[in-house]
Amino acid sequence: MMHRLRFAAVLGLLAPVLAHAQPAPSGALVQIAVTCGASSTAVLSGPPPSATKFILIQNPPGAAATVWLNFAGAAATTAAPSIGLAAGQQITWSPAFGFVPGTAIACIAASGSQAISVLYQ
Repeated sequence: MMHRLRFAAVLGLLAPVLAHAQPAPSGALVQIAVTCGASSTAVLSGPPPSATKFILIQNPPGAAATVWLNFAGAAATTAAPSIGLAAGQQITWSPAFGFVPGTAIACIAASGSQAISVLYQ
């Protein structure tokens, strides 16, 4: 009987956490390549759909150039406040980590041009 009471107490403490658990993703994944060049280029032209569950952007391993991203709807630059991704780095946005950006995302390559991988749902 005592174990049942302890278990019930633990479940009671976890109830708020379990109530906010994220549902399993559903729907089609979209995977695209975007080439970032010497001037700011749209990664996602316009705000992502309000139902977007996550966005992952990767500068592939072996990439020749760092790619800079702007998530605030402005043009990307090769300096702050844009965010730089070196070869092999990625950034993920999702409600589980806080939120998904609601503005256009832009990129620029530090030199030449560089294709990045974009996955979103």
